[in-house]
Amino acid sequence: MREEKGSTLITVLLMIVVFTVIGLSLIGINVNNSKQVSKSGNDIQATNLAEMGTTHLKEDIFTKIASDEYKTKDLEEIKKSLQSELDTIINHDFQVNTSNKTKFKIAAATVQNEVVGNNEIIKVKFTSVGTSENDQTRKVIGTFKLLRGKGVSFPPKPPNITDANTYLNSIVYKGNYTKTEPVYYYSGFTMNPPTTLTFTVTADLYAKGTIRQEANTDLTVWGNAHVENPYPKTNNPGNGNLGLMCVEKKLFIYSNLNFDIKKLSDYGYTSCSQVVAHRPPLNGVYAKDYEYIRTTSPDNWSKGNLTIEDIEYK
Repeated sequence: MREEKGSTLITVLLMIVVFTVIGLSLIGINVNNSKQVSKSGNDIQATNLAEMGTTHLKEDIFTKIASDEYKTKDLEEIKKSLQSELDTIINHDFQVNTSNKTKFKIAAATVQNEVVGNNEIIKVKFTSVGTSENDQTRKVIGTFKLLRGKGVSFPPKPPNITDANTYLNSIVYKGNYTKTEPVYYYSGFTMNPPTTLTFTVTADLYAKGTIRQEANTDLTVWGNAHVENPYPKTNNPGNGNLGLMCVEKKLFIYSNLNFDIKKLSDYGYTSCSQVVAHRPPLNGVYAKDYEYIRTTSPDNWSKGNLTIEDIEYK
């Protein structure tokens, strides 16, 4: 009888030990699970915040690029202006909830442009970072792509034209100048008397806007010229020298207006050197050859054409 009571006691003690071990194991599992759930929850929160930053950037890009300020800009100007504006928000913390310090930021945004077929394309490669309430961070990396029909417009600045030979604002010439490299004017230029401006055979001229020539000014381009609005003052040659523009190779006029362009061969000339040396002085626009390129406006930027590609979560 005593042996049976001892056996029962041992059994009870073993069961207590077994259940204690099982209980402690379950507690450990629950603690680990709680930690994993907490970590997983913060990962999800940080990812959601990074996605919030992506959405914020998308709206910001389209609002800027669809504004009136951008409507008259060419693709290169849009790229520079958009990059300049996006640079102001890089690494700026956008607080989502001040009570738990959740936030997102745009850690990088690089603007690129390209022309593919009849489409102009703006790309913004970005990194958006979300931070959860326990400082867990997650990233969304990708590229926004926005395209529109390019229309027919004045050509963008060729890659061989340096910044030193690029003029964003209209400038005024007075005196004698010689350009030996291609030059790009975004806003035209004015020639006040007396002025001689010569572009050598290696220096093609690109001039958006108006070329305004006052009396006693000579503009000679020995290569090709791309212009929008040539406007030399003209007069009866017997009344003195006014504005003279002569293009030795080919003059391209990007406009829907017609200008009084005199072809050299129609007047018995073979070179601009004869036109410039003529006495009494000639005035107006002369060219060995010329071509009108009728312009059409680019399509408006459409939000439906703003897509995201190459997206990664980190």
